[in-house]
Amino acid sequence: MGTRRLESGMGFTRLSPETGAAEFFLPARKLYEKFGLVRCEPFADHQPDSNSTFMTKPL
Repeated sequence: MGTRRLESGMGFTRLSPETGAAEFFLPARKLYEKFGLVRCEPFADHQPDSNSTFMTKPL
């Protein structure tokens, strides 16, 4: 399902995943970047954590 379909069909306005910061998670971070996500500050109830990478993209 594309992000535009999520936006129009379910009312989402932002996609914000949290993934690991270790080298093991590099493929996930690169995939998110490929689709336009950028790093951001922790969101929701997350606290800054050196083991986490926070990313976001407005839809």
